[in-house]
Amino acid sequence: MTSIFQIFPILRQVAPKFSRQLFSCQSCHHGALRMSSRGSNAPHASSIKQSSYLKAFRSRTCSFTITSSLGHAEAVQLPSPLSSLKEASKSKDHGAGYFPEASDKIVAYWLLGSAGSVFGLVVFGGLTRLTESGLSITEWRPVTGSLPPANDAEWGSEFAKYQASPEFKLLNPHMTLPEFKSIYYMEWTHRVWGRVLGITFLLPTLYFIAKRKVSARMATKIIGISGLLGFQGLLGWWMVKSGLKDDLFAPGSHPRVSQYRLTAHLSTAFICYTAMLWNGLLILRTRKALADPTAASTGFSLLKRPELKIFRRSVAGLAVLTFCTAMSGGLVAGLDAGLIYNEFPMMGQGLSPPKSELFSDFYSHRADKSDIWWRNMLENPSLVQLDHRIMATTTFTSIIGLWTYTKLSPMMKSLLPRLAKRGVHGVVGFVFLQVTLGISTLIYLVPLPLASAHQAGSLALLTSVVILGSRVWVPARTSRLVTQILSRTGGPRVKRDCSSREPSGDPTSQDPTHENGLDIISRNVKKLVQGVQDLRHLGIEDFVLPLPKIVACGDQSAGKSSLIEGISEIKVPREAGCCTRCPVEINLTENSDVNERWICRVFLYKKYSFEGTQKNVGATRARPLGPWIPRDAEDQHFATTYDRNAVQDILYWAQLAILNPERDFKAFKPGRNSHTPHTMGVKFSPNVVRLDISGSNLPNLSFYDLPGVVNVAEYDHERYLVRLLRNLVKDYIKADDCINLLALPMSNDPANSTAAGIIMEMKAQGRTIGVLTKPDRVQEGESLEQWKSILNGDKLRLGLGYHVVKNNPNPTISHAVARVEEMEFFRSVEPYASQLEEYKPRFGTTQLQTALSHHLTAQILLSLPRIKEKIQKKTETVTSELNSLPKPLAGNLPMVIERCISTFSHKLKLHIDGGSPEYPFQRDFTKNVKDFQKELADSRPLLLLPFTDVVPRQASEDVFFLGTPGTPTPARRADASILIDDSDDVKPLKVTPRKRHIATATPRKRCRMEDLPMNRSGKDPAKRFSLADIRHNIQAGYISLPGSIDPRVVERMSRTSMEHWEDVLMSFLEKTKLLCEEVVILQIEESFRLWKQSRLYHEVLKICETFLGDALEQQQFVVKRSFALELKKPTTYNVEAIEHAYCKALEILQAARRLNRANSLLNEKEEASGKTTTGQARREKASKVTDTTLGPDPFSEEICVMSRVRGYYEWALFRFVDGIAMSFQGEWFENIRDKLPEALTRQLGIELEDANERCSLLLAVDPLVEERRIQLKKEQVTLAKAQDHLSKLIQDVCEDEESEITAI
Repeated sequence: MTSIFQIFPILRQVAPKFSRQLFSCQSCHHGALRMSSRGSNAPHASSIKQSSYLKAFRSRTCSFTITSSLGHAEAVQLPSPLSSLKEASKSKDHGAGYFPEASDKIVAYWLLGSAGSVFGLVVFGGLTRLTESGLSITEWRPVTGSLPPANDAEWGSEFAKYQASPEFKLLNPHMTLPEFKSIYYMEWTHRVWGRVLGITFLLPTLYFIAKRKVSARMATKIIGISGLLGFQGLLGWWMVKSGLKDDLFAPGSHPRVSQYRLTAHLSTAFICYTAMLWNGLLILRTRKALADPTAASTGFSLLKRPELKIFRRSVAGLAVLTFCTAMSGGLVAGLDAGLIYNEFPMMGQGLSPPKSELFSDFYSHRADKSDIWWRNMLENPSLVQLDHRIMATTTFTSIIGLWTYTKLSPMMKSLLPRLAKRGVHGVVGFVFLQVTLGISTLIYLVPLPLASAHQAGSLALLTSVVILGSRVWVPARTSRLVTQILSRTGGPRVKRDCSSREPSGDPTSQDPTHENGLDIISRNVKKLVQGVQDLRHLGIEDFVLPLPKIVACGDQSAGKSSLIEGISEIKVPREAGCCTRCPVEINLTENSDVNERWICRVFLYKKYSFEGTQKNVGATRARPLGPWIPRDAEDQHFATTYDRNAVQDILYWAQLAILNPERDFKAFKPGRNSHTPHTMGVKFSPNVVRLDISGSNLPNLSFYDLPGVVNVAEYDHERYLVRLLRNLVKDYIKADDCINLLALPMSNDPANSTAAGIIMEMKAQGRTIGVLTKPDRVQEGESLEQWKSILNGDKLRLGLGYHVVKNNPNPTISHAVARVEEMEFFRSVEPYASQLEEYKPRFGTTQLQTALSHHLTAQILLSLPRIKEKIQKKTETVTSELNSLPKPLAGNLPMVIERCISTFSHKLKLHIDGGSPEYPFQRDFTKNVKDFQKELADSRPLLLLPFTDVVPRQASEDVFFLGTPGTPTPARRADASILIDDSDDVKPLKVTPRKRHIATATPRKRCRMEDLPMNRSGKDPAKRFSLADIRHNIQAGYISLPGSIDPRVVERMSRTSMEHWEDVLMSFLEKTKLLCEEVVILQIEESFRLWKQSRLYHEVLKICETFLGDALEQQQFVVKRSFALELKKPTTYNVEAIEHAYCKALEILQAARRLNRANSLLNEKEEASGKTTTGQARREKASKVTDTTLGPDPFSEEICVMSRVRGYYEWALFRFVDGIAMSFQGEWFENIRDKLPEALTRQLGIELEDANERCSLLLAVDPLVEERRIQLKKEQVTLAKAQDHLSKLIQDVCEDEESEITAI
């Protein structure tokens, strides 16, 4: 073998390099590994060959000294992240197959190279289709077809097969052999390229899996891609086969492949490409993250922020939208739809082709036309092109919208990583290019270069979106691996051996005493602290006794916020002092599983309500918190986050929600607060923001951060806040089980501390720990002596002593760095380094955390017996009071109410559905509809004509006189007028004097309902038009040729005639509402008559009233919208009906106008002769006047316009009334019939878990007794749970932590 490699050196590079593990037994191999792990000088440690990238990371390791429990130091070599991960993977069980956790980089490069090959293959496939070369090879021979014809005979054979195909006979009958060779080579190259791609993907897949170059998950993925490539080849032949079918010889057929199979072939290629690209990028990103896990963890935390969730999902949606748009382009290509409508944005006469063309019956294959929709969408070239245009426009608009969002949103500017921003710019550039190529391809009739570039552009656009997605998506498995590496490398407490390596830039690695404060706090008190937290969350504290807790208090600006940050290791908001304006409860719980994610749940615990009308009421003994009144406690979930960096912002908004008690807290929740103002309704609140934080290496600790105490209010009307805050602090620290944390800044005189004065006043010194903050501001001399006396306990003595801490006020500094800086400060800065060295055990946040842990544990252990006794006594008291109450109603109470609701529902359905004289609801509603219709008909538009003495009898109510009383004179006739209407009713006419302004006839008698008229104003709302008014409108709308009338004149007059409909519509709505209310109330009285004296009856009435009011608002919106649409633009497509209405109105108006002109002519003749006629003689004379005598009517156009207005009014009236009536029948009545009983069931709560309690309260004769019974039962359940929790807690403590209890 050696000689072979010497002769052929290239074989040495190609031959697989097997590991020595394959030639030795597993026990020997693991034994060698154990020997090598005992020291850095072990012989086998250097013999194991390492890859170049692992060597690079190995070189970054350094020696550390670990102090063992036996007291001697031992030097070890800590592994780099990648090597640590590799060793971890080796130590797994044999069933894991020894696959590495992270795939090799060479796999990523291979996947990206294969993706590039697929990209080229897709583009070349598009060229094959555009040149119509795809059907040149009529057989599928995966092996023997890999070589082209070698001689003329073989070429002739292939050409003869092609000549038998439909494409040759129908499209290319004159094609020669040289022309055939050109298209043959195109298709042959495309097929061979695909086979080479499959081989170059399958063989490396097997090699990488055999050599364990890929992870187990990645091995599954690349096997799947290999199978998909094989399936793609089968799809390709299946597609070609569709273009060789014999039915394509039929007349009218077009020899081309099926657009369905073409799109399937294209979609599979896109999926293969995307899978290769995504997984290649994933491997590179994983390798980079594991090389620098700290930076990767920070980056992942940033990307996991809730603010970026919308952006991440938008990118995923863009990828899907881009893919679907490309596939619609495949349908366009398969149908040659790009060769029609070669214009943009128009498609013929408009933005889309006619509906008859888009949904043609030609494409339907079924007799009932049930497939007309989807067939046209997938087979109609016009609709397919329109769909592609719509999807492309949607994709373009969405990408521009996402880009605008990243540019205009300050949050996105600050949070979005730089690479993601560049990725967005790349996507925008590609989409502009793709849109330009698409429009150009369409306009220039699909030229080959543009069409090919357009297809390549679609894949390039998808590539840019996938790359953007890879930059903003957080791979869950990679994130887990990073967490595992950080947990392994940060295990033991270490000392840096600085003699062997140069100092690191990481401050935490240079500190010889550095250790994670959260690791050393409360390791053995998890059950105790968590047990007390469970009791507190049950609500025991509200009615039994205060539970052990730690309360941090101090004056404003005492450094308390920095102290809380140091203890809890989270960031709190500092804007506008928001963090000091309400109590914050922080519960820290350790999670034993290091793989579990860090999580923080935020709750709003409200047990006080704000009386806004008494905000200036001072805090008194009766009302110690002023306007804040105790109420039943309510726990509201606000937010959940897995990102430490997001806690600060969430806490800020949670406290704003607390400080705005009159607003819904949901408006402040993350994701909904973009338009919520940053204002505070109140300055302080006693309600609590609670943070439940769980994670590995967290302390088991619970404490409260109270608002800072103030001495002076900012404004006179806020002076009550000074006493309110003092009372709030007193309420928290007064309990004997409370450990107080008093913050005192060393920059001020501690004797002036208001918080310290409250501690002394409440006699709580014995259970208070003093924390001296801002130690860098202490003054030498007298001030230093004062602080020495305080630390010695000679002055301001506190039972639990004092600690000194220093926190970096810079919020960008991490907690680990802050602790290192703190210890360095006390070690090197005077007077702490020497003069105060004796107090060193009380310096630093870590020491304070340890002290708090011990004190809280001791306090809990001392309080457990007392808590158990109090709970037992409270349980006995509650049980005794429950037994003393009257016995409650027996039986299945929810079933009683359910039967009443069922009866109500049945009767309500009968009434609303109607159908018999017993249920007149539909009859009454029909009467309302007819009244509504009559009111609109009676208020039709009217025409004013000049006054005449003789009124034609046949005009009936069409003619109304408007003039001065008495015998008409020529002067009076000139100023008088008549009113023409086309009503068919015959009523007597009345003459009324003409008013000073616009005169009106005596109102006709309207049909009035019993209580509520349709026309609430009592006036005739009909619009009146004079001939002069109509002529003025026509002249104002004149636009073009003489004699033409602007159609908008009729539209304006029609709208004016219908403006009064809204008042009539609202009256109709009100009458219908009263009708519904009568029916509902009647059924309530019948169905719930046995419970009229209970709360149930009143609750049902209240629910129904609210439901009907909401339904009325919805229906009001519907009818107003219908009216607005009717008024916006008069429109109808019922040509026959509207023409009939026009003709009828024109006939009536022309007849009335002719009689009016004839009477006017007779008046003139009689005035000249001095003879007058009246009555029947006058009417006969007027009827004998001929059209020749009258001559042409100068107002004929005006009469025609008025007839158009009247005709449309009549037609629109019936349409409008029918539409409104149908909306009531189909929406409002059905909602009342079907949903009102459901609303009763839901809001009465008869299907909830506590249904029996609710029902007993509803059916009780004395609701106060039932309310007390329900409250006592709730307390009884809570106490029983508390007893169970307490018993388990005491048992666990006695069994598992007996030695530590004894020590404490």
